Amino acid sequence: MRVLDEGQVLTGTIVQKDKDEVLVDVGGKSEGVLPFRELSLAVDPRLLHVGDTLEVMVHRIDALAR
Repeated sequence: MRVLDEGQVLTGTIVQKDKDEVLVDVGGKSEGVLPFRELSLAVDPRLLHVGDTLEVMVHRIDALAR
């Protein structure tokens, strides 16, 4: 199982896309919500699809995930 630390940069896979956010699987039974407003300006949310990969930074780890 992968140990996550705040500030860590990981490659994740989009597993769900909603109107204003994506759910990204970063491995180790861990998923994160990524609001479109937090994407790099170089990433167009309209071009993101389930199965695409993204580099993401761990911002916060919920207590249940530890």
